[in-house]
Amino acid sequence: MKKTGPVMIFEQIGRLADAVETRSRNIEIARKENSIAEVMKMLNSLPEIEKGSSLYLFATRLFIMKEKREMFASLEEPELMLTWLKNELGDNFKLEIMADTDEEIELQSAYLATYLVQHYYTTYIEKTPCMNSSQTGHMWLMEILQGNESRCHRMFRMEKGVFIKLCNELEANYGFKGSKRMCALEILGMFLFTLGHGAGNRLTQERFQHSGETVSRYFNKVLDVLCHMSVDVLKPPDPDFKDVPEEILRDSRYMPHFKNCIGAIDGVHVNAVIPPEDQVPFVGKYYLVDAGYPQITGFLGPYKGQRYHLPQFQRGSKPTGYKEVFNQAHSSLRSVIERTFGVWKKRWKILRDMPSYPYQKQVKIVIASMALHNYIRRHAKRDRYFEKIRDNPDYCANNQTNIEDEDETITTSNLNEMDNIRDMIAASLMGHN
Repeated sequence: MKKTGPVMIFEQIGRLADAVETRSRNIEIARKENSIAEVMKMLNSLPEIEKGSSLYLFATRLFIMKEKREMFASLEEPELMLTWLKNELGDNFKLEIMADTDEEIELQSAYLATYLVQHYYTTYIEKTPCMNSSQTGHMWLMEILQGNESRCHRMFRMEKGVFIKLCNELEANYGFKGSKRMCALEILGMFLFTLGHGAGNRLTQERFQHSGETVSRYFNKVLDVLCHMSVDVLKPPDPDFKDVPEEILRDSRYMPHFKNCIGAIDGVHVNAVIPPEDQVPFVGKYYLVDAGYPQITGFLGPYKGQRYHLPQFQRGSKPTGYKEVFNQAHSSLRSVIERTFGVWKKRWKILRDMPSYPYQKQVKIVIASMALHNYIRRHAKRDRYFEKIRDNPDYCANNQTNIEDEDETITTSNLNEMDNIRDMIAASLMGHN
């Protein structure tokens, strides 16, 4: 009877299976003598070889070859085994992974193909999602906004009402908007979480369950929007400085002596030229500065060569003479004004440990955080960060302890003008005391 095609194929498959089984059985018998497992036991018994060392790992690759396993096992004495391994390694032995027989090549090829197929399937076809938490970023945000007020303040550094008002204002006036996958509130919350906690990209990914690319992209978008808003927010509410600041008006230590003070400056000063027509509103107004600034128009510093900083007066005797009386009041008022800088850095942790972003991005972060700071100050019913230091009489802007005379290149007119203002305030303070 003539065999059909399917029958012949079936018989060939059967013969192939029998051959593979026979070869596998013969290989297994051959492997029992000086097998990898056996020589590894010998290797592990050598006290001079530390597991994980370069020599140990070299030996594991060397023992793939049958003749090397046989040679190692035949040495028997531990010292000879160790010396032989070192010689093999020292000769820069070029290891070639060789199969003992053609049958082993076939089996190893089959194992490798199976592994590659499985790896490809689990990596590219049936991937395990990375961000698969049941509590999405949106769910967490809604829980915060519907919960206790203090949670919102801890997570986003502002009250719930201010958070929502800020988001609405950014959408209405500065082109801020959400996307198909994220609402504007979540995008803003993700940005504030990063700024307030100094959170890195990976931590923000985990908290909001979004990819690193998404976190970075929306951070940059909110950064640009807030820098746009800063044009309107980073300016005084009274641009003509007609009114006396509340911190001065309500404190008899400073009013009326410093009624023309409009602020304090600390840090790097960059000169700017104001056209004559724009200078009129600011005549007689001035900023309080430390001794590092030259005594020029608009900048009122302390008397040099005298005690100045608050700790000196707190630890020592009361001020004596009109210069020390002025310096104490000047230092105290500067500290009151400069508290906002301390609160600003305390509120946004990212400012205390700035990531290694490009320089321009770091500048934007500073501007955006200042804009947020001013926005919160103007719209919050209470500012918990300011409350902690508002009534602290021992607060001081810095811890410098002395003032040295410095050479300054200034004009006589500038010197006389600001010196006269300083002397008048000192006389007023002496009369008040």
